[in-house]
Order: sequence, then C-alpha cells, then structure tokens
Amino acid sequence: MTFDKMLELLPLEIFHAVGRTWYSFFRIPMYESKLTIRSSDELRRFFQTLHDATWAVPLGNHVRSLILEQFDVTRGDGQRLQQLCPNVQSIHFDFPRSTESYGLVWGSEIATAAMFLHNYKTSNLTQLRIVCGIDDGSFLYLCQFHFVNIFPCLKALPQLTSLSLNVNMVTCLVSCEYMELIHSYCPSLELLELRGFNFGRFAVPSNVNPALALRDMRLDHKRVIGFDSSEWIHYFAKKYPLLEALEIKSDGLLVNYTMEHVMLFAMNCRQLKKIKFYNIAWPYALLKAIYSVGTKLSEVVFSPDSVGLYRLSRMQIDELMRSSAARALTSFTYAVTMYDNIEYIIKCLGQHCCLERLELQKSGVSKDKPTINVDTILDCCNQLKELVVEFVKLKIACNLRLKAHALCNLTMRHTWFDSALFDYLAVRCLRLTSLQLHRCTALNVSHIRIVMPLHRFRVIHIHSLRAISDTLNPRTIKCYSLTSLDEQTRDIFVEDDQGARKLTCNTPRWILNKHNTEQSREGQDIDANAQSQTETTKEFRLLNSTEASVLEANLEKLATAPTVDELVHPNGIKESFVTFPCLPHLNDSFGFGYASVCCNHIGSLYINQKRIL
Repeated sequence: MTFDKMLELLPLEIFHAVGRTWYSFFRIPMYESKLTIRSSDELRRFFQTLHDATWAVPLGNHVRSLILEQFDVTRGDGQRLQQLCPNVQSIHFDFPRSTESYGLVWGSEIATAAMFLHNYKTSNLTQLRIVCGIDDGSFLYLCQFHFVNIFPCLKALPQLTSLSLNVNMVTCLVSCEYMELIHSYCPSLELLELRGFNFGRFAVPSNVNPALALRDMRLDHKRVIGFDSSEWIHYFAKKYPLLEALEIKSDGLLVNYTMEHVMLFAMNCRQLKKIKFYNIAWPYALLKAIYSVGTKLSEVVFSPDSVGLYRLSRMQIDELMRSSAARALTSFTYAVTMYDNIEYIIKCLGQHCCLERLELQKSGVSKDKPTINVDTILDCCNQLKELVVEFVKLKIACNLRLKAHALCNLTMRHTWFDSALFDYLAVRCLRLTSLQLHRCTALNVSHIRIVMPLHRFRVIHIHSLRAISDTLNPRTIKCYSLTSLDEQTRDIFVEDDQGARKLTCNTPRWILNKHNTEQSREGQDIDANAQSQTETTKEFRLLNSTEASVLEANLEKLATAPTVDELVHPNGIKESFVTFPCLPHLNDSFGFGYASVCCNHIGSLYINQKRIL
C-alpha cells in the first residue's frame, strides 16, 4: 500500500510519525494522493492506522484515488472505507486476467465490485475504472453474462464523469443497446473508455438520444473484422455531437468504410480537437472530411497497419497540411514505416503547422530502425517544445551554424543515437529541462558523456542505457557519475542486481548502499563479518578489493584533477566551466558501461524507475 503524494497542506512530519514500517508508504509530496491496496492485510493495517491516529485532520480525508488489487473485501469494508476516506474521487479495480480462473473467479469479482460500489455511497466519486477478463473464447456465454452484470454497478453512480472498462476479452460483444444503457445510468459521463471488447456489427437505430456531456471517446477492438467498421462513427455522429476527442484502436486491420458515414461524422462532430487512429485503414478519408468542414484539430495520432499498406502518401500528407484548418495542429504522432520519407513529412509539417509536440515511432515488423536527422526536426519545427522518438536512429549533421531552439522535453525510447548528440543539444537546446532515456543505445563510444553545464534539469530518467564501441560489443551502463555545478556536488552511483545505489565511503572499502541509511551517510565503519546475520548488513554488498582500489584511484583523480571545458554559444560567445574527467578504466575493470552526467542543476534523477536524487 502506498501514498504517492499527499496534499501539500499535510505536514511532512505526518509521514514519519506513522512508524518505521510505514515510512516507505508515505513519500514526500511529489505524486498524486493515491492509495493502493493489494491485500486484506494491507487493508486491515490501513484501518488500524487511521483508527489510532490523533491528527487534527484525519489522514483518510486526503485520499483522492483508491486502487483495489485484491477482491475479498466485505460489505463492511466498503462502508468503513467510505467513512474513513470520504473524499475519494476515483476508484480503480484491477482484477487478475488469467485463463486459470475459468471465468468463475472473474464473475465473483464483478459481484464483489458491485457490492462494494453499492455500499460505497458517496457523491464525490466521479471516476471508475474496472480492469478484468480472460482471453478464452470457450467461455463465451459465461463471460458475456458477467459483462452484463457490470451495469448494476453503474446504476448507483449517476454522478460519474469518467468510466473505463477494460475486459481484455474477444467474447464480450458491444452493441448500441449496451452503449445506450451506459449513458442512461451515467448521464454525466464526459469520458468513456471501452478496451478489449469485440465491437460486433450492429445496426444504428433511427432514434438516438444524444449524450451531450461526453467529450472523450476511446475504443479498443479485439478482433479482426472485415465489415463496415465506419458504422461506429455513424453512431457517434448521432450520439456525441459535442465530442472533442476520439480514439479508435484495433487488433485487426479495419479496412472497409462508407464515405457517407465519414461525412456524417465530420458534419455533426465539429467540436473535435483530438483524433487518434491505430491500425485503421481509412484515416485519410476521415481527416479530409473533418478538414473540409473547417474543424480545427489540435492533436492527431496516426499509427498505420503493421505492414504499411495504408500509410499516408506524400500527396495525401501535402493535401491535408495545406488545408487552412491544419494550421491549428500543435501535436502530431506518426508511426514511421519503411516506405516513408520521414524528412519530407517533417518539412511539410513545419511548413504548414505550428507544432509544439512531435512523436515519431516505428511501424511494422522490420528490425531496421528508421534514421531521423535531429537537425531536420529542429530546423523545420522551430516552435517545438516536446520531442518523443521511439525505435528510431538519431543522427546529427555537421552544422557549425546552429540556431538556438526552445525544445524543453526530450524523450527517447529504444533509440540509437550518435555519441555527439548531447554535445549538440548542449549548444542548441538551452531550455531543455526534461530528459528521458528508455532502453537507448549510444553508438561508437565506450562510455556516455551527457555534459550540459548550462542546463537546469527538472528531471532526468535513465532506464537500461547501453553503449556500443567500435568492437560492437554492447555494454550496459551500470555506473553513473553525476556532477551538479551550482551545488558543487559529485555523486557516483553503481547499479547491481537490486537497482542503483549511491556510492559511499566506509573504511576501508567502498560499498553499495541499499537504503542510504543514516549509518552509512555518517561514514561509520561496517564490520561485515561481525554483522553478517543482522538486518543492517543485508542492506549492503561490499566491493571486492580490486573494485575498491580501482574506484578509489579514479575517484581520487576526480577530486584532484578537475578540467576546464569550453562551450561555444550559438551567438559565438565562449564560456568556460569546470567539469570532472570520466572513469574510462571502469569499462574494462568492471565489465560494464559508464556514463557521466554534468549539468548546472538537477531536480530529480531516476535510474531504472527508482528515484536516486
């Protein structure tokens, strides 16, 4: 059970007052106020803590989001949670999805959720999410029966504004009748998300009562179909005239459509701002129809089919972007296929749109990563604030005349990048405050240097970083050197099997510190032999003598031999700054890669999804 961000008005001392065993449950106010319960024991402990507390403001009053990952809660538990946590606005049921349950456990869990919600009577609850289901077609009747039993839960929640049902089951058929039932029970819905359903072919009734409150519709279809899938948007055109966001995703390629349905949707849904297509064959027809009636979209996501047969052609992209309505586009996501000329697409977007966010992904089964020139992106999209690249290879041109760019956030996933990328960004993107590297690989280097001395980073995320030298022998980065110039601090982190650890000194060896306890921070000696049976000793792994000697020698160099580097700004002004040399010997001595990060300031650092600073 975790509290991932209490309200700021709650003093930090409350987190510590609960007890040592609860310290990890109460973290500093940096996340959303969210309570996750994974077992009955956690629920009992939570009840006991709230019962024993004597604070002026009850702790349960600060819980806004409740996540239940176990399902033997009783009728009394629902009533007690409602009393102790009266301000809950969001409830999330996360049911196990296993074929071993044979649908029976799933049915009991639906009944449990219905009973819980029936007894959790509060007008504050506005968001409900249910994740459940098994993917086994042999239980068609049983699963469909339990799916229908979800609706009584909704009847008692007319105040819901957000409903998300994720059943992950191809046997659950959805029709117009079910959609009408949902809206009759929850007339205030603003967001409706249906994932993992089979949206079978259905006839749109002649009389449809519009759901004027709905603004966001998200569909995820779980079966390959060949019939006219545009019947869905035919229904949406009648049902949701004030729709602002539409997402359609399908496991199977949706090919057939009727142009009459497409035009009806475009004519009726003129408030549309965001539209997202995944594995849909007719987005060009729909986008063209939407732009033809003057609807201005701010966000478009287009992920074509896996083989790229229905990608947007150069002529289609050019025609769409030349529309006057396309100038309102500020966010664009595109899955690059092996047939695309991505540089032409980027230039076309930059010429006709004012993009603030661009996301480029790889589409298809090809193992080759599309190559994208960073210069092209920044030169063409000069108002870009956020760039996300995934499964691509980034390169930079040898351009000595760099124009400063206002890019603030850079996210790279499964991306190969040139070793000089961060030297390039250090000069050109001085406003960069967020950097995320997820399973990325640096080319032609044995260690990675992220030296950006003028940058004040709000957050840096690094996950599974690798480096490939000329020998093409990839090394996983497990040692990080972080230098903060404004605070004149330098930290070394080494990662073992249990995650990243801050390196601290204890006579006579360097150690990997698991929990960064007060004992290790104060530099006290640790006798591993004498305390081998204690809980404290289990929190450390001593480095062997070779590792310790290499680290001590190199860290001594870091302390005594700082170097002066020079940075040339786009305006030609040169600035000198002090940095620290890397540790090249670590690559050979430890058998893993090394990365050095140098910046003016860093607010928080995450390594492999764990916060280090």
